[in-house]
Amino acid sequence: MLATRRRGTSADAEDDLRAKLSADKALVLVNDWERVVDAGEARAREREKRFAEARRAMMSKTRLKREGLYGLRPEQCTWSAFSKLRGLWEKYARALVKDAKRGEAEARLTRGLDLHGCVLKVVRHARAPDLVGREGVVAFISSRCLWLVARKREKPIKVLIDGGTFEFVLDERVVRLSSEDVLASAPRPS
Repeated sequence: MLATRRRGTSADAEDDLRAKLSADKALVLVNDWERVVDAGEARAREREKRFAEARRAMMSKTRLKREGLYGLRPEQCTWSAFSKLRGLWEKYARALVKDAKRGEAEARLTRGLDLHGCVLKVVRHARAPDLVGREGVVAFISSRCLWLVARKREKPIKVLIDGGTFEFVLDERVVRLSSEDVLASAPRPS
């Protein structure tokens, strides 16, 4: 590389270049530029293919409305359809607090608790005060809202998590959840 440089370069510039190209650094010269470009294009195609698969796996809002929650159509989202899920959630929550001390039990029931199947009540909501007092089984949680299936309602209720205070009852223990607690329990995308 130094031999092919122009003849008019100064000795200082050549010495600087020699210092930069020390023996411990490898300098790879590629003659086959087409192969390098093809490898970059192949990586870009592979990355695009991976992202396309991830986009297909995510449900769009129109598809979610059309197909309902978890593949259930909105008319199938009834209180009785979620009865088994409610029972499983109660077993799960009781197992969490079975051997816990009183203060520790409250912490286990607020942060990081999976709420799918929990009968949740909206106690206070800053953005939608008309939802206060609504109660239902948590059927779906996203990063911004949760869907409740009420006892005597045809369609699930969409509740924004931000600005809400919620509560549930487990064995005569009333547990209040802030919006931060509910967000901490929301599933993370993998």
